[in-house]
Amino acid sequence: FFAKTKFADQNAAQNLCGVNIGSSLKEFRSIRFDLIFESHWDDDSRKYFQAEVLVPQNISSEFILNWNAMEKVINRNI
Repeated sequence: FFAKTKFADQNAAQNLCGVNIGSSLKEFRSIRFDLIFESHWDDDSRKYFQAEVLVPQNISSEFILNWNAMEKVINRNI
């Protein structure tokens, strides 16, 4: 699945000019990870907050580094 994974620096479903989608390290680095911990976003940063990692198939749980934290959140919300 790694070879076919693509990265989008904005919402990939939007038909916007300037959406950067690809499978190289360059596209991965274009994702604005700095926006994750912001408390609010203006119109410009909001589109980058919706960046995506497009995986063509399932990812085995062994590759998810924070799996235990995710399970706790899921179980708490059930």
